[in-house]
Amino acid sequence: MIVTLADVEKWNPEAILEVFRAAGRGGTASEDARRTLGVLPFAGWGGDAAVAASNSNDRLRHDLDAQGTIMKVVAAAAERAADDVTLLRRKLSLLHSDADAWGYAVDTATNSVHPTRETKESLGAELRARIQALLAEADDVDDRLARTIDFADGDLAIPPFRADVQSILDGRSTPPDDPAAFNAWWSRLSQEEKDALWEHDQYLGNHGGMPAEDRDHYNRRKLDDELTRSAMARNEVQSLEKAHPDWTRGENIPGVKMADRGAYYQWLSQLADARERAKNYDDLRTTKEQLDPNRPDRTGEKHPDRMLLVLDTQTGDRPHVAIAQGNPDTADNVATYVPGTGSRPSKMGEDMIRLDSMHDAAVAAGGAKTSAIAWFGYDAPQEIYGDAPQREFAEKGAPLLDRFQEGLRGSHIGEPSVNTVIGHSYGTTVVGAAASGGHVLDADQVVFVASPGTMVDHASELRLTGIAPTDMADHVFATKAAHDPVPLYPMAHNGATMPIIKQGTALIPGIGDAFSGFFTYQEMTTDDFGADPTRSDFGGTTFSSDPGTSTRIAGFDTYNPAAHSEYWTAHNTALQNMGSIIAGHGKVN
Repeated sequence: MIVTLADVEKWNPEAILEVFRAAGRGGTASEDARRTLGVLPFAGWGGDAAVAASNSNDRLRHDLDAQGTIMKVVAAAAERAADDVTLLRRKLSLLHSDADAWGYAVDTATNSVHPTRETKESLGAELRARIQALLAEADDVDDRLARTIDFADGDLAIPPFRADVQSILDGRSTPPDDPAAFNAWWSRLSQEEKDALWEHDQYLGNHGGMPAEDRDHYNRRKLDDELTRSAMARNEVQSLEKAHPDWTRGENIPGVKMADRGAYYQWLSQLADARERAKNYDDLRTTKEQLDPNRPDRTGEKHPDRMLLVLDTQTGDRPHVAIAQGNPDTADNVATYVPGTGSRPSKMGEDMIRLDSMHDAAVAAGGAKTSAIAWFGYDAPQEIYGDAPQREFAEKGAPLLDRFQEGLRGSHIGEPSVNTVIGHSYGTTVVGAAASGGHVLDADQVVFVASPGTMVDHASELRLTGIAPTDMADHVFATKAAHDPVPLYPMAHNGATMPIIKQGTALIPGIGDAFSGFFTYQEMTTDDFGADPTRSDFGGTTFSSDPGTSTRIAGFDTYNPAAHSEYWTAHNTALQNMGSIIAGHGKVN
């Protein structure tokens, strides 16, 4: 069948999603039945009847497991088809909109355009080329949709899975661990096998070496599922708190007798359970918002080409997320940004604006095919006082960053990209930890912005894949603003206790006795993060930054915490330098 644009307009993604929902319910029912059979008490039986019953039960469980897998494959295929149809219809809508703006009308029955007023023929040629590309894509979607329908109604049997895939589904083995090996293996699988493997392990989208487009597809599916569950739990929390607002405030608690307190304890248990299930709601909701192609950020920009490379709610104390601006698999330059203290998905707004600024700066510097990634893939310290001076957050984050960078290499297409890892504040400590202490960071260069220390005292102690320690000076870059107090940390700590100057919510390490009349001192234990990477004897390459906002005291401009966040402001020399470094040209000045 030859597909026309009129056919695409009639396709209904909601009807396809109903197949997905029905198949999903069928797969869940099969799984529930299989689990029930698995706990039937045959152990108390005796003789041949027990053996026969047990054998029959095993066969039935196997059949149910196979049926559940088939239904899940159908569900996954239907959901992918619905996504494809939705995207096609968006492209067709945009085609109509552009045609109207350019003085053309689209005839969906004949797949053609004609001018409605005097206009440029070159615009008509562009519209016709877009129609042909859209029709080719529609043919592919139509073929996959027909295949899905045949799977659903039994006209077409799902091909037997490869032995290694079935072994993984049966729980007898696991996918290849090495990212490059995984990528080669994954490329040989059918779509049905990939979908079945993801249904088996719904965090498979985080696996290094999986193509970025597949990671994005599967992680978005998981995000929708987890956000729905978290939102439902959040509603439970609100209902429970509304039912007993006084108990929620800790007031009117029933007396000491258990009979009086039974209802309260039951309510308290339900509230604790609901809060636990709802705890990731803000992080997941913000992640979903940042991936919305139609949602403008604070600057008014929209970002239709973002990709969800990581969604992990199991590893850390909070969700781990990585979002790319542009596809890293096809980019010539790939930058990974590691934020510092206080960072987490629910607070990623400003970090994503920084990411876009670095991406645009790299493009402006000649890196036309650049992908920039915001990596919230570790549990960052959340408190400046207490958390931030401790090494443990960096030490735990280091292997996660290493693994992520190896995964980017494993899925890249064509000539190797220039990969840059950029750390800000405590993020530089994480980057340094990932490239030292026995770790090797799979990157071509690292950038330290406003560093409190990188876990080493000299650039030659860092390890980057394929870079000799003696050549590290050309691959390690660092900067600090003149009024940023955080880079003072390396010369202020003593590895045991140090004075922390506290003014409101801003904590400034080691400024000195000159401010004793303005601040309150506190003592705390600190860890050694190593030397300031902008020092001349560190052995790296420093680049300039604007001085940043200052505090005027006694006629002198001195440190101000605001300067710590200003490296990405428009026209800042630091941003221009970062763009040039990401594009592979080194620093500007």
